[in-house]
Amino acid sequence: MDFIFSYIIALEMVIVSLCIVNTCLHKRYKAINVYLLLMVLSAIAVTISVNLIQMTGFKIESSLFILSCLILLYPAFFLYKEPYSIFLTVLSAAGVYTMLVFSMSVHIGALLPGPSPLMILAVQSFIHAICIYWIYRFLKNRSFYLPNHISCKIHGYFHWVNIFWLLLIVVLNLAFHYTENEWLPAAALLILSVNLFFSYVFLYYLLKNDKDMHYLKKAIYLDEMTGLCNRSRMFLDAAEKIKDKIPFYLFYIDLNDFKSVNDSHGHLAGDNYLCRVSGVARRIIGDQGKLYRMSGDEFICIYIGTDVMRCLTQLNEYPWDEQFHDMEFLGFSLGYSKYPDDSEELDDLIYIADSRMYQQKRHDSSQTAKEM
Repeated sequence: MDFIFSYIIALEMVIVSLCIVNTCLHKRYKAINVYLLLMVLSAIAVTISVNLIQMTGFKIESSLFILSCLILLYPAFFLYKEPYSIFLTVLSAAGVYTMLVFSMSVHIGALLPGPSPLMILAVQSFIHAICIYWIYRFLKNRSFYLPNHISCKIHGYFHWVNIFWLLLIVVLNLAFHYTENEWLPAAALLILSVNLFFSYVFLYYLLKNDKDMHYLKKAIYLDEMTGLCNRSRMFLDAAEKIKDKIPFYLFYIDLNDFKSVNDSHGHLAGDNYLCRVSGVARRIIGDQGKLYRMSGDEFICIYIGTDVMRCLTQLNEYPWDEQFHDMEFLGFSLGYSKYPDDSEELDDLIYIADSRMYQQKRHDSSQTAKEM
């Protein structure tokens, strides 16, 4: 009878482990063929493990029983498209879960009345019944993100972290059952120390990569010269506000006759001219909006404040000449549109603001011509 329960316990653990592997990885062959081969491999692995345990004299409570099952599953890697290293990482992670559940079941089962193998099976099945849905849902939504999206170097550390966690649980389980063996606690501490090292290095590189990605992401959306966000960031921010139904004004600003600044004073002076104008405009707009450099001498502002006319007045009446002692400030033209009053489409809002900006530019040009 103990043999039957041992077989069922091992088979349940193997099935759960393979379900986790099957959820995380991509099958190389048709699903029906993969499932049939996994069933055969599971039966072989469990049969060999149970017989090995009986031949060596270990009890079912020994974690070596389960470890041998997991090792015998390694040939299953040829059923999946992922490299062997990723397969081994996923199988080790699955083994950590199933081994932990098994170890808990052994200790909880010992506290319950009844035959030990039966109690272990009952507790193990109960824990899996509670946890497996949430584990499946977690893995299905994220598809074991880490091994498939980190560099080979970081994956190497993640790989060893999973393996050492598995070994640690095995040794701890043995230490609980063979208390007379003084080497097992020492081995557990040694494995824990090594695992802490690999875990620390893994987290270090993971955090470093995250920091580098944050820097690169910021750099992608930044105009290096003016320090403003760029065209791509503007489209993302505006689309997000439209999605969230947040009303805003879109200012389209074009610097007048900027080409003459470059021609007369050189491109370095032109760059300085752009930086001064954008710096002042950003201070005037403040935290009520965000200024973006679109291209060359064109800027867009997404303004979420309520007193838009006050902001426009400050932009128009600012003593710009005081910022340009060494060159003449040639002014700017500005047009604006409002979401959702003018349109609910970003392209239309930009077109409307751009058209109104050119209307102002033509009006200013005609006024200048009349004055002359």
